[in-house]
Amino acid sequence: MKKNLLIGIFNKYKWHIAAPFFESYNKSNFTNCDCVMFAGQVSKYTLNKLKSLGIIVLPIQTKYKKYSIINYWWKFYEEYINNNLDKYNLVFAADIRDTFFQQDVFKLYNSSKPFLGVALEETTIDNEINREWIVNAFGEEIYKSMINERIICGGTVW
Repeated sequence: MKKNLLIGIFNKYKWHIAAPFFESYNKSNFTNCDCVMFAGQVSKYTLNKLKSLGIIVLPIQTKYKKYSIINYWWKFYEEYINNNLDKYNLVFAADIRDTFFQQDVFKLYNSSKPFLGVALEETTIDNEINREWIVNAFGEEIYKSMINERIICGGTVW
């Protein structure tokens, strides 16, 4: 039987920032699930905490370190999933800064049909955080063309 996969990226965070995500994951009793985190620039203490919770920690590959993390995290996910297609069934990519679990999210999905789920936020793209990464990745013109569009959260995708 294939497992489910909870995947994310953990870069430059101290344990107190990540703790709510991982502690809620641990308390929510996920079954038949691997939690895989790509990690970069985190303390030994934080790495030990992750490993003590059974989190599979993979290093951020150096070939991508020159880019903004927003431009390559999906590449990590793609490579990992493609190399493990025979191992996993459902995949949930979660942003650890703003995701908290109340239950095993994979128990919510009960269909054999393909599904893609994203979070559509109430706010629009015209804020400083979004501006920075969009301009860096695509340029000012693209940013200006989409400032009134609602945000689709790329950090939490099922």
